Amino acid sequence: MKREEISSSTTRRPLYERLDWNLFRVFSVIVHEESITKAATRLCVTQSAVSQSLRRFEEQIGCKLMVRNGNNLSLTSVGEKIYNISMSIYEEVRKIEEATENNVISVTGRVKISMISGFRSHDYDTFLGDFHRKYPNVSLDIEICSASEVIMATIQKRSSLGIGLIKSGYKNIEYKILLPQRYAFYCSSRHRLFGRTDLVIEDILREDFVAFTADQIGFPLSSIAFFRDSRGFTGRIVASSPNVYEIKRLINAGIGIGCLPDHIAQFDVDSGNLWKLPPNEGIVDANIVMLWNNKAQKSSAEQIFIEELKRSFVT
Repeated sequence: MKREEISSSTTRRPLYERLDWNLFRVFSVIVHEESITKAATRLCVTQSAVSQSLRRFEEQIGCKLMVRNGNNLSLTSVGEKIYNISMSIYEEVRKIEEATENNVISVTGRVKISMISGFRSHDYDTFLGDFHRKYPNVSLDIEICSASEVIMATIQKRSSLGIGLIKSGYKNIEYKILLPQRYAFYCSSRHRLFGRTDLVIEDILREDFVAFTADQIGFPLSSIAFFRDSRGFTGRIVASSPNVYEIKRLINAGIGIGCLPDHIAQFDVDSGNLWKLPPNEGIVDANIVMLWNNKAQKSSAEQIFIEELKRSFVT
């Protein structure tokens, strides 16, 4: 066969035969991380390797998939479609492990849970133990992350379910309350307001503040930001963290006042380390919920875990 005929034959091969399927994973990681640098770190390769993979993928697809605006990467319209396809492929690949298990075992597979720090629940602990005894061949993969990351992992179908904080209005996301939470202001025994019983809310408006990273407009704890703004707080935000126990550490250190769920602060209050500030009734409710994507195709292990967890918490 002549060289021209070989080249022509290769060109006519369908895309699925020519495509390097590994590039789907690289592309998905770039989208998730929103950065070539972060994608390289997650994949344990160099930035140039990630950039070259993206370029090869675009060449094989025949379209520009991402554009760079300064330090930001954004998807083109074709890139959005390819990303959705890659997520569908990822969902199907996740089912391979379950499909290849011994069919004699009734339920096998993996359940990935993205969750915030600070979720303490005897009922949840009991559920996990009971679930493992009932389904010993289902493995759990638990990732601790910020409230916003929990939501994104659920929206993007990277997790089987999430446990965290949520506002209503996310398309295809359903949720169920696991733990009601009431947030209030606290200061530590090192703070000048500690032990004061004569305080009113006007006394704390100018105090430096320790904030959750999700305590911003548009984020899961934005109701705290709304409360501060509506009451005219003028103190500086001097420290922030997505982790409730780091927030408590910062408050205990006397860096500033801050918000904590009452049930997490109570031990330190009883121990004389924290002092509840006005208003005494607290400021906002921000319940811990389980959330799942009702459009995600779920394995039997994932479906059973979600349904049994929902039944375990009657609210």
